[in-house]
Amino acid sequence: MKSGQASKTAEAVAAVRARHRIYDSPLIVDDPWAIELTSAAWRRICRSRMLSWLVFGHLLAALRPVQGNILGRARYVEEKLAQASGGDIQYVILGAGLDSYALRQNPSPERLHIWEVDHPDSQAQKLAKLKKLAVAIPDNVRFIPVDLQATPLAEALGTHGFPFQSTSFISLLGVSYYINETALFALIGDIAKYFASGSQLVLDIRVSRQFIATDYLATFEKTERFTRKRGEPMISDFDPGSFIARAQSLGLKLRESLSPDAQRARYFASRHDGLIPSPEIYFLHFEVP
Repeated sequence: MKSGQASKTAEAVAAVRARHRIYDSPLIVDDPWAIELTSAAWRRICRSRMLSWLVFGHLLAALRPVQGNILGRARYVEEKLAQASGGDIQYVILGAGLDSYALRQNPSPERLHIWEVDHPDSQAQKLAKLKKLAVAIPDNVRFIPVDLQATPLAEALGTHGFPFQSTSFISLLGVSYYINETALFALIGDIAKYFASGSQLVLDIRVSRQFIATDYLATFEKTERFTRKRGEPMISDFDPGSFIARAQSLGLKLRESLSPDAQRARYFASRHDGLIPSPEIYFLHFEVP
């Protein structure tokens, strides 16, 4: 992403969630704020049945599994967060983008403290949108502007008084493929080193080309072109087994690895609308021992 430019893919992600709420049934995730947080152009597309079909059902039809991934990962992380036990929980959303969980949270969030961490340009865009919508930002939400490829996570949070001694729940969704491998594992190492025992990390990773079936390669490449044209090229992909082993070597404990097939069985089994998970994305759930 270029300096001074907010994330275009974040707007597309919000549009996918908005369109899903308007036209799909049953809902995988229900996000009433997505339509307001995306761009004016995407709002127009989503609100028009004809334009929505033209863009999502025709021009981007091959990316339907990518839409499934966007919805599935949101459902997954919010389920895991709901299952987190203990006292106060620090919910750290890395690469928060236009995520609206802070606006949809339980109306009595006494034990939840939300830290939205994102690139300064993208976060400024989001705050401007919230101001324009006259949205009251909940008292338990803090915004941390930081470039995760340039500043260590522990340093960025520490500067803002983050309580590392508290149990944390960290999400890193739709981010790992856009940052370089060195920065990504430095980030994971920081989580293992500085966050309290019992803290959890949920992230998604994109698998390398050799793990993709031949009949899906065209979509795999189309996804790359879509993000590259928006100034956000995908630069990192992995062998899931090797990724897990490396994260474990840094000090994390694997709680769950959810393959595309497992995602399909858990969240998409009863669907008849062609919405399926992308075969290129794994969901991973780790814990700090």
